[in-house]
Amino acid sequence: MRFAIRRSDRGMSPLVGVITMVAVTILSAALTTGMLYGMTDAAGGPAPVIIMTDSARASQVGDQTYADLLFYHEGGQQANVEDLEIIVRNGGSSTHHTISKTGDVADGLWTGGELLSVSLSGEEVCASGGEYLDVYLVHKQDEKRSSIIAKRTVPVEREEQLVPITSSDFDIVEGAVVPGADYDAEVVLLGTAISDGHGSDIPVYIEFQVGDDTIVPWPGDVNDGENPRTTEFIGRTAGEAISVKATGLLSALSTEETEQVLVLRDGDEVPDIEGFEDQSNAEEFVRDYIVDGKISLEENEAIFLFEIGTDNLNSNAADFQDAVVLVSMSRLEETTETENVVEASQIQDVRSHRTIICAA
Repeated sequence: MRFAIRRSDRGMSPLVGVITMVAVTILSAALTTGMLYGMTDAAGGPAPVIIMTDSARASQVGDQTYADLLFYHEGGQQANVEDLEIIVRNGGSSTHHTISKTGDVADGLWTGGELLSVSLSGEEVCASGGEYLDVYLVHKQDEKRSSIIAKRTVPVEREEQLVPITSSDFDIVEGAVVPGADYDAEVVLLGTAISDGHGSDIPVYIEFQVGDDTIVPWPGDVNDGENPRTTEFIGRTAGEAISVKATGLLSALSTEETEQVLVLRDGDEVPDIEGFEDQSNAEEFVRDYIVDGKISLEENEAIFLFEIGTDNLNSNAADFQDAVVLVSMSRLEETTETENVVEASQIQDVRSHRTIICAA
């Protein structure tokens, strides 16, 4: 018996369409995977499939600069750190960095949830004057073959660096903070505590005289339980003195010849004055600035304690914590290529920060 097979074109178009759609779907998936997990050199084999985020961190300790490149493994395959290398290109120069078996990758494997980092020198980051770094995370198959897992361009920004004012640039003259250099100032109202003796708080108002300017950063009553609160005076000129005025039942200005204001500097004795009725005492307001029983402040800092509830300084009501104000100053100074602090190493920051800042 002979069997004949007839050729027929019926049903071919739908089948071809299905096959074409499947092929397109597979190709799209492959392209998507390539975009998610990095590129592969033509000469090398496939890189590990890794989902990750990356960032940069920089810091300054004294005159030494430090920078780190950080990669956070979000998921996917693990990688042997001995097979990984980071290449940094800055302008026309390149440096190669191996990965140390420390921290999360002390076991030699980089896997989900782990942070991988490599340290750079400040010179490597900032000295060339370039505006960005090209960073490559590379997987090495052997001596001749490697694959790029990720490539990132990290911006390098440059800015002026704030330098604390030293004791030679800073003095207190008749209750006014007098800087000897152009400066920025930060003022913190550490706290207030004043009542009428019958359980009711007395409103407190604060204002500052900065040079010829009268500044009221917090309009209204600041004896509201919302302290500390902070303000800044930016771009001020050398010699523009800062004085503080506090008003409660009485008014006291730090520059007046008055015993209503105490000024604390580094090394001073801690005030030993009990708070009126159930209020906190003056020492409690400055507890963050006490070391070994003495006031511990930077050379550019001073604390003002106000008594604005009574002018009878021998009474129990004279507790000098009706308003407590900290003044800190810094001056802008041109510096050479040193690194400025830009980011902490917490994981939430690692996942978001992508800029290194160098001093201008």
